[in-house]
Amino acid sequence: MVGYIGRISQKDNEKLRKRSEEGKQDDPRKDFGNYRGTSYIGKSGIEESYETELHGTTGSENVEAEANGTVVRVLSRKAPTNGNNLILAADIRLQYLVEHLFNGRKGAFVAIEPETGDILAYVSKPNYNPNSFVDGIDPQTWAGLRDDPKKPMLNRPIQATYPPGSTFKPFMAMSALMDGIRKPEQAYNDPGYYILGKHRFRGHATGITNMHRSIAQSSNTYYYILAHDMGIDKLHNLLSQFGFGNKTGIDLVGEKKGLLPSSEWKMKRYKQKWLDGETISVGIGQGYSNFTITQLAYATAIIANKGVVMKPHLVKFIESVTSGERVPTVPKETSRLPMTQKQVDVITNAMVEVNRSGTGAKAFSGFPFPVAGKTGTAQVKDLKGRAYNRSVTPEEFRDHSLFIAFAPADKPKIAMALVVENAGFGAEAAAPIVRSALDYYLLGKLPKTVEEITKQWYRTHLYPPHQLPKGFFDPMTSQVVPNENLRSNTMKNISGWPQKMLSGFDKPLLLMMATVYILGLVTLYSASLSHPEFLGQQVRNILISLILVFALANISPQNIMRLGPPIYVLGVVLLVAVLLFGVTKKGATRWLHVGIDIQPSEIMKIAVPLTIAWYFHNRESLPKFKDFIVASLILIIPALLIAKQPDLGTAILVTSAGAYVIFFAGMSWWLVVPLMLALVISVLMLLSFGPDGCASEKKWPLLHNYQKH
Repeated sequence: MVGYIGRISQKDNEKLRKRSEEGKQDDPRKDFGNYRGTSYIGKSGIEESYETELHGTTGSENVEAEANGTVVRVLSRKAPTNGNNLILAADIRLQYLVEHLFNGRKGAFVAIEPETGDILAYVSKPNYNPNSFVDGIDPQTWAGLRDDPKKPMLNRPIQATYPPGSTFKPFMAMSALMDGIRKPEQAYNDPGYYILGKHRFRGHATGITNMHRSIAQSSNTYYYILAHDMGIDKLHNLLSQFGFGNKTGIDLVGEKKGLLPSSEWKMKRYKQKWLDGETISVGIGQGYSNFTITQLAYATAIIANKGVVMKPHLVKFIESVTSGERVPTVPKETSRLPMTQKQVDVITNAMVEVNRSGTGAKAFSGFPFPVAGKTGTAQVKDLKGRAYNRSVTPEEFRDHSLFIAFAPADKPKIAMALVVENAGFGAEAAAPIVRSALDYYLLGKLPKTVEEITKQWYRTHLYPPHQLPKGFFDPMTSQVVPNENLRSNTMKNISGWPQKMLSGFDKPLLLMMATVYILGLVTLYSASLSHPEFLGQQVRNILISLILVFALANISPQNIMRLGPPIYVLGVVLLVAVLLFGVTKKGATRWLHVGIDIQPSEIMKIAVPLTIAWYFHNRESLPKFKDFIVASLILIIPALLIAKQPDLGTAILVTSAGAYVIFFAGMSWWLVVPLMLALVISVLMLLSFGPDGCASEKKWPLLHNYQKH
């Protein structure tokens, strides 16, 4: 990032002369004469990019001298000036933390503040000691760096390019929305493959898949279809808006453009026509596509910033050494992409779901903010149709692990992208690094080992305590220091564990729950003045339910769904036990005495829809008629056992909950409408049965006695 300086070489002199010819009229600091008497120049990184600002101006004297060179007097003198100061945007602790988290692995990491384009961390691993170059590097050290297979001198964030893998999917989806090719609700069947001609493109089955599910479950087939519908040239034109295939403009020398292919590019490069099958691979971030991690972070920041494009930059301000004035390097936005808030919400919500119930759920379990993210696994070597086996694949041919993210999802303060080379599945290697980075940046938490190492690092480097950059954990004092520049409503609202729990909770749902609770308590109070104990019992029940709600809200929905089948089996066993040994109260045998009286039918209100959802979720193809039969049996068995008690109200609730899931699994309206008509006719027949309103012996056999009157 910072780079290094070195002795001016002949090549540097040639560059200085050329720069002088082109720009000395606009800026005298670029005059070749300004380097007389200078031995060193910026060779890489910020030192090279901002050489003009850092160099200053050379001083000079006009003197009167004798023939032998003896100075008689000074006629005029121009004092030298120091170079300007650069104020970096980087958070030094975040930078050091991520460098440590790579733990000897190869890769790159870039974090950007979406609203400003400030680069908060810029990591290339492995790296090297730039001080070796200042006075000239010795041959042995140079040979070691040059021949190292890990390529430590490669500036990976801007010079290494990688297939983006599934991290490309959110940008494909947003491009389709912006162009009108897709609507969020449009759904396609994903059987786990896509056939074009005689070629079968592989994936994993996600069933009926709309845009939200395509990102959350990382459907390949959805994007195979989308890429084919776009065609390569439209895909190229749409995705290039996010910076893919173009330089981001970062303030570093040597940035690569990456490659977003097109039919024109292939014709120029290979003298061949573009093939339809090649478009399919590009749609999932494979094929010819190759981008830098800076490009991925830049594109992620654009979505986080709702389409506003800010040029990424390492230097935030240039501070005049004479006046002290600070001039921002990027004072305004570069452009805006034509995306609406609704479109941003569609993509953001899907990316949040990745970390709630998808591939990122494990890494982000318990995090108090909603985090929008997407894992990616990029294939390094063409397997020629063979299955990938990590254990027998040489390390240099193993898949790359990628991740993109921004958080908090509703008010993004940081967007990032990273790759861990040859590390495999994105959720295993890359996602935990992002989680730790967000733990620090948003919560001020550091892993214990890093905390101790950071303390030692500061002590070793004698970093003055008063110069420590403000913001969260201070390793010198073990204190959390507030950062004025990072304040937001989100951060100010967090003070203690209650607020942290609420920050990730559905606010409208909380409001509705509170309204229902308050209305219920008021109604119960007015109806039970003579029995105040009823109100106390209800308050107790509300408190218990709130505890359960908050406990469940912090469990991944996918994990909750997996609990469905065992709870369902337990519930059915208990319902059968009620039928055989149940306790009768108020005309209904729906209780079971196990030390205390329990009502198993209540369990089925949750177990039935969860089990049906679990069943359809695990189907590997479009639901068939037999799948609906199985789901109906899952529903009917407990419903009949409950109705037998008799408890018609609970039976209807269980049936409704299960039917709701079955319907959204893909049941046809041609089947739903006749079933609804049959239900209405049955109810009307029951209502008309009997000459009066209370034929308790013949009418409503599924009601309690007290309900028949």
